[in-house]
Amino acid sequence: MMKLLKDFFIVSYCSVTIYIVFFARRRRGLSERFLNVVPIKYKLVELAKLSPHFDKEWYNFYLNLFGNIALFVPFPLLIFLVIGVNESYKFIFISFFTSLLIEIMQYTFKVGVADIDDILLNTIGAIVGVALMRGIGRLNIHA
Repeated sequence: MMKLLKDFFIVSYCSVTIYIVFFARRRRGLSERFLNVVPIKYKLVELAKLSPHFDKEWYNFYLNLFGNIALFVPFPLLIFLVIGVNESYKFIFISFFTSLLIEIMQYTFKVGVADIDDILLNTIGAIVGVALMRGIGRLNIHA
């Protein structure tokens, strides 16, 4: 039963993540590549341009901000289940480079915006995931 749950989690998480980062409707139909290599600057510019009233633009801003974090919270568990890593710095290192690879692929295939902020937010999500795993205490995660 545990193997079935493990396999279900792995397949589900990977499928949802691949869909979100490569195939979601907002990712389709780009005619040119977009690249942001300046951390935080464009998020602040985007925030300053938002209307003073909460609307769809605010919703999209927060969805992008917190969605990038939430997307990678389960990632350390995936790494643990698939390759057996159990050291915090390795989870973070693998998460960072996986996010970097995703952004490179998005740029290469003109799918979404290749954004340094996404890499930072994904890595923050992985750090939260590691903290949760360590907090649960059932997994022997080393600092």
